[in-house]
Amino acid sequence: MEDVSNRNLRYRLIKESSGSKPSPAEEQASIAAAAMFGINEARLADLEKEKSEMDLHQLITSEEEKLRVIAVWGTSGDLGKTSAIQEVYDDPKILDKFGFRAWIRLMHPFNPKEFIQCLVRQFYEIFPEKHGESWKRKTTGVNVLMKMENMTESEMVDVFDAQVSESSYLIVIDDLSRIVEWFCIKKFFPENKKQSRIIVSMQQAEIASLCTEKPYQVSVFKQLSSDQTLYLFHHHKLQQPKLIDQCPPMKYKRKIKNLRMQKDIQEDPAGATATGKKKENIAVMKLLDLKEELNRLLNTQKCLIVLDDISSTAEWDLVENCLQNARRVIVTTREKNIAKHCSSEYKNMYSLEGLKDDDALELFKRKVFKDNSETIELVPDMMKQARLVLKKCDGLPLAISTIGGFLASRPKTVVEWRKMNDHISSELEINPELKTIKSVLMRSYDGLPYHLKSVFLYLSIFPEDHKIRWDRLVRRWIAEGYSRDKHGMTAEELGRKYFEELFDRSMILSGEEVNHYSAQINSCQLHDIIREICISKAREENFVFTLEEGFV
Repeated sequence: MEDVSNRNLRYRLIKESSGSKPSPAEEQASIAAAAMFGINEARLADLEKEKSEMDLHQLITSEEEKLRVIAVWGTSGDLGKTSAIQEVYDDPKILDKFGFRAWIRLMHPFNPKEFIQCLVRQFYEIFPEKHGESWKRKTTGVNVLMKMENMTESEMVDVFDAQVSESSYLIVIDDLSRIVEWFCIKKFFPENKKQSRIIVSMQQAEIASLCTEKPYQVSVFKQLSSDQTLYLFHHHKLQQPKLIDQCPPMKYKRKIKNLRMQKDIQEDPAGATATGKKKENIAVMKLLDLKEELNRLLNTQKCLIVLDDISSTAEWDLVENCLQNARRVIVTTREKNIAKHCSSEYKNMYSLEGLKDDDALELFKRKVFKDNSETIELVPDMMKQARLVLKKCDGLPLAISTIGGFLASRPKTVVEWRKMNDHISSELEINPELKTIKSVLMRSYDGLPYHLKSVFLYLSIFPEDHKIRWDRLVRRWIAEGYSRDKHGMTAEELGRKYFEELFDRSMILSGEEVNHYSAQINSCQLHDIIREICISKAREENFVFTLEEGFV
């Protein structure tokens, strides 16, 4: 049941209604991702009154001729987001400015044909006089329905193409959940230099950052309540002062193609037309046809494929045969054994490491002091506390960014930073901004098999920074009954297997001792923040209890 629940959360198999509040896990994960995309800086700027709330109306009605994309993201999912956008969408000045406007809630999976039909239908509802015939029914809705049923696909394409090419348009796209959907959608809207605007609403901050033209800026849109804030991701002009979290300008010019859709509405991710073969709408293609089309594309194009967060070897086995002709395939995973399974050669495996000391300190100062980070020199006592914070983070960018963003809103004193170091465990539990670290790292714990969860929680009994010898640890596991003779393996062999699995899943760090003959790790230790989470979870499960401060 736990595995099913985790897969549902990852792949959104069972989707809540649009107005429902996201689960605590989803909400914390979303806020954690936001820490990496400039949200903390926007929040602090608003609190310090450096910038007023960004006016969505102003962004839409600006005099910039180029097509602009504005992404709207909220800390509480869809709550309050729709009404805030609609308030601007229905403004009379907006109605007068744009020749064509439409509001679309995406269906999953994305269907290009239904997408175009929805846009054309709204065009006739807003401008019934352009129907071209006298209405035969009393209500606009019925007349539009009759009109749509009598139109061919080619006629619908012609109407849509004429509107987005010749008129200024305002399009609201609600519930964008995958970046691949956006890659397809944006091809439908040409750069007609008529001050057109697209507003995209989503529940993931990372998707918001990818939809917006670079360099982008994050601004507070509206404060709905103490824990519900809406943010805007929008284009940032280069001539303005550089922002800490703005993306670097693109070093190349993207060719903007005015997509002229043919009778058969299609989605062609690679844009390949080498064979001249009549292509179909992929939403209705059979599995065998999809495999053949993918194979054709991989043979005619130099393709780089990225598969994110592969969670099992079985997942890779399902897709491997389909990618034989790809030039390069990048796979990300949390487990070393999966990386070994996916890569034919050990040299092709790359293990991400934490930031080096100087880079970690630079990131920490940028988050705490923002624009003044380069001019700030820490006094010795504050540098000492900063080093202690960074030691606990151990090069983890998420932890450094989140803790730095939290300290930016606090008095920048030695006492305040010492308080953070002395009470990091309780802060991770009770502080909403720091709980995001725990929620992200807990995903690795939640993904452990049942037998590994027990042996991992047992590590909470060891002191901070303690080097734990594997043989001593395994003997303790055996004494406690966590490792027994099983499946033809002795208890010690099984314990060693558990130890190696925890290391491969990055739940433990390598100690200094390595057997030079077998290349096996002889000792390990826990990341400081992982240890705090381990202790917290062990207490929650009644696995251990505290005797006195610092001892479990």
